[in-house]
Amino acid sequence: MAQTLTWLHLSDIHACKPRTGWDAKRVTDTLCKDLKKMQERYGLRPDLIFFTGDAAFGHIGSGEGKSIAEQFREAHDFLTTVRESFQPAIEQRNLFLVPGNHDVNRNKISRFEKQALESISSLDEITSFVKDAGIEWQRIIGRLDDYAHFLETYGYDHLLTGREHLIYADAREVAGLRVGIAGFNSAWSSSGAGRTEAGRLWMAGRFQLETLLQKLPKNDFAIALLHHPTNWLVPEENPTFGRQLERDFPFVLHGHEHQDFVRSDASTGHTVISAGACHEWSESKNNGYNFVQLDFVNRTGKVWLREYDSTGGGWIPRIIHNRTDDSGCWILEHLTPWMEKLCSSVAAKKNFKPTVEDNIPIEIPPESKVDRAEDYEVRYRKAVADKLDYVQLFGIDVPRESKEYSLTVAYVSLNLSDEDEEAIEAEELEGDINELTARDQTTFPAEQVFDNLCDKGRLLIRGVAGSGKTTLLRWAAVQSAINELVSRDTARQKLPLIKPSLSKLDGEPDTKFSDNSGDWREKIPFIIRLRDCTNGQLPRPGQFPLLLAKELPDPPANWIDDILKSGRALVMFDGVDEVPQQARDETMREIRQLMKTYPDNYYVVTTRPEAVERVEFIGLGFVSARVEPMTPPDRDTFIDRWHDAMEVRLRNWNEAADLRALAKRLKQRLEATPAVARLTSNPLLCAVVCALHRARNENLPETPVDLCEKLCEMLLDRRDKERLSFEAQKLINEAYGQLEFRVRKGLLSQLAFHMVSSGVSAITEAEADQQIAEVLGSYKHFNIKACDIRRALVERSGILQESSEQRIEFLHNTLKEFLAAERFVNIGDVQILANNTDEASWQPVILFAVALPRDGSRFATELVRAVLEKTPLNTPSKARSKQDQLEAAKLRSKQFFFLRCYTNAYQLNDPEISQAFAQLSEQLLPPQNLTDATVLASCGEAIIPYLKKQTGWKAAERAACVRTLGLIGDQRARDLLKEFLDDSTLKVAQELVSFVDDWSQISVIRQHVEEDELLPISIPRKLHDLNSLSKLTNLTSLYLSGTQVSDVSALANLTNLTELKSFQNAGERYFSSG
Repeated sequence: MAQTLTWLHLSDIHACKPRTGWDAKRVTDTLCKDLKKMQERYGLRPDLIFFTGDAAFGHIGSGEGKSIAEQFREAHDFLTTVRESFQPAIEQRNLFLVPGNHDVNRNKISRFEKQALESISSLDEITSFVKDAGIEWQRIIGRLDDYAHFLETYGYDHLLTGREHLIYADAREVAGLRVGIAGFNSAWSSSGAGRTEAGRLWMAGRFQLETLLQKLPKNDFAIALLHHPTNWLVPEENPTFGRQLERDFPFVLHGHEHQDFVRSDASTGHTVISAGACHEWSESKNNGYNFVQLDFVNRTGKVWLREYDSTGGGWIPRIIHNRTDDSGCWILEHLTPWMEKLCSSVAAKKNFKPTVEDNIPIEIPPESKVDRAEDYEVRYRKAVADKLDYVQLFGIDVPRESKEYSLTVAYVSLNLSDEDEEAIEAEELEGDINELTARDQTTFPAEQVFDNLCDKGRLLIRGVAGSGKTTLLRWAAVQSAINELVSRDTARQKLPLIKPSLSKLDGEPDTKFSDNSGDWREKIPFIIRLRDCTNGQLPRPGQFPLLLAKELPDPPANWIDDILKSGRALVMFDGVDEVPQQARDETMREIRQLMKTYPDNYYVVTTRPEAVERVEFIGLGFVSARVEPMTPPDRDTFIDRWHDAMEVRLRNWNEAADLRALAKRLKQRLEATPAVARLTSNPLLCAVVCALHRARNENLPETPVDLCEKLCEMLLDRRDKERLSFEAQKLINEAYGQLEFRVRKGLLSQLAFHMVSSGVSAITEAEADQQIAEVLGSYKHFNIKACDIRRALVERSGILQESSEQRIEFLHNTLKEFLAAERFVNIGDVQILANNTDEASWQPVILFAVALPRDGSRFATELVRAVLEKTPLNTPSKARSKQDQLEAAKLRSKQFFFLRCYTNAYQLNDPEISQAFAQLSEQLLPPQNLTDATVLASCGEAIIPYLKKQTGWKAAERAACVRTLGLIGDQRARDLLKEFLDDSTLKVAQELVSFVDDWSQISVIRQHVEEDELLPISIPRKLHDLNSLSKLTNLTSLYLSGTQVSDVSALANLTNLTELKSFQNAGERYFSSG
């Protein structure tokens, strides 16, 4: 185990190219070269890097490089170069900054604020003012908004845990020790006046100190960082605060005075180290930095002081007479008091006391490791819940502080159906693909599917774009993080994913359940966004906690390995389809290897249906489930939640409004217009419809293309979407404001085109800037900087967002695909689309491309013809072997895609294409199973004539027809549904109950109730309203287990009902009159 701790201490870069760039470049470039030399010569690779303020020079105008926002970007680039100067590079999360007086935006300081601070003479008054953090404090701290925005933008999330005051408490595990790091804010009262502020700065130091001490994770010792030395504070705080720091922190590091020096206290071992400036002026003697290395075996330390030599143009040792040796090394011989205390404290837990001569290495006893592991787990769970437990509805930025709209409360559950059942039935029916789903296929709320992870521990979730897969994983992570354990009684209510016989589906008491149902909530959640995995390679397991909680300190040694080995993890991989095709095999190989290494954890994977072969995951032991379209009750619930959340947002803007009437009118409109209602089949599109309905005076689009077009218009042309508070954004806004809507949309189309063509879902900022620059040039906007427009598109449009450090992505793939399709159509590139018709990630783009309105253009006709040329027209064989089944499924998939292209096309003029559509419709309709039914429903009204009930159809086909007609939902479809009401099979009846308001009209249900007084079918799990049963007056018993019914008043007419059983959150409820 290593017995040293090394850190690099930098300060005061004063980044500003127009002011100092020409002079600073040599200084900073040679500094990074010097860092490499120090590693080569002395082995000084820092465990931690500290930067104690003044990253920027200060806002001096709106010209290039003069805004403080651009200076912070320059500083980030410098710090990145510093990190990457070492081998291996230092992780960004191990770089710690504090704000300095130059980081203040002086333009944001009003004369009244300055006078108000100067008029205060009471430390109690200042402390109360800072602690209460009221409106006045928000105005004062606003001078550091640009600094905070810099941290948010460039990935320094770990420094924002105390965002309100811009202070933080963190820890890192190094050399077997937990090192605490406290970042103080000494700059909040500065007005940037320079040396005249000496002895005049307020800090509320004791409040900051006590706050950070409470927030510091458990640690063995801690280091304090601040910009100003304490003698710059007002007499009311100096020297008292400095003494308090010495009491609680063995090391205090600061900058500001541009002097490298070490001040130590031999009696306590306390040390104050100041850093020179990374750049003051090239001729200055104050350019300096230092390394510190602590030796825990010998109870000593060393400080290497470095300074810039302007004559030679490079960095040399800073030699101080009687203090350093010729290499600029200052020996810290006074550390024995606190190091001995540290070692003794650790050793006391092992029941012996070392002496200095013992030179006993520092080791963490097992019981201490357990305490740290438990402490970290608690903090990790809380961090995950805090990060993910908020509503994320398209069109609304719901404030995270609105707890009533947390994800836990406001989540609208998805429906998942068991895809494995079809494979099982295929084997039992000797592989006849036309007999699939001969038995019932019931959908389940997603939480019930998760509750059955205890069965196989592996779940594949397949769903179309926008169906809510990512939100489902966020919800699951929150549920697991808050650790709301499911009781045994509640667990026994959960239905298994692989269902028992139909007679058991109504929740009768003799149904068997797994004792471990719901134990996934006890697991520790990790989400890996596969779109962020370079070249398809997964992050190392040690990095899993950082993906959701990178602001936390390092986990204890071996923590993640212990969690994975013990099977206590819920590992969720989001978006296999977003991995480039050429890297997907590598991703699958790494997922297989991870599961082989740690087999006892729960694993969940999401993907679009077409992206991966389901059989590949089934071979790994995965249960496969498909996300079903939202039912009308789900849609109505979602609409209510969306409008409730919008009310919260409006209240936050002081624009309170009651939107309940608006929500009601939208639901009525959707019920009356099925063509528009079909656009709300998933959460994304439903949210978009809600947003457009409100923004466009209740006018609604009628096609997916129109929906996306109007959405782009709303977001790109709405100037007041973001009420920006940063002065530095003015230049960006002015440049962005020069661009017309068509230009902004053209820029996004090019970015989408580039991503789709490259097979990626996110690109670097540099790639984006290059694409934007090319498009700006084509529009003759040569004087607008691409980086300004890219930032504005992220800040203002709501269509782009930052995905990770210096990478951007579209808010949702649906928007990316629409905009990319528009670009392909505009440049007339049929061939590239035609070459990729078999690639799942390209198919949504192709569907948008054929649907884009271009009167008189043959683009859609040529593209659909190209799809037809790759589509075999022969009937799929009745497959026997698994390989034959797979080939038949691929053939049907190609044929379904052609049907979708044909029915989505805006304009076609080719008899051969129409003839092929008719032929395939005859072959593929009626749908053979419920999966086909859902796909075919997306074709809309064009296939209705092929769904008219015919003699000789099998029960599975008739049930699939019912689902297709129900999902299409227009008047013609509803009329055809009536032909199925007299069907004599329970399979058809089971489908009808999802689309018929009065179940007494379904003959088989009516007859069974009249004869047996019981329902012969299972009640849909998503049932909210019991009005559909109100005319079944002969019912004597009713089981509502697993449903979402909360109001039973509709059963008042069921006078023969003697037994009503339901399962609720608190357990079983049983009502009986007999």
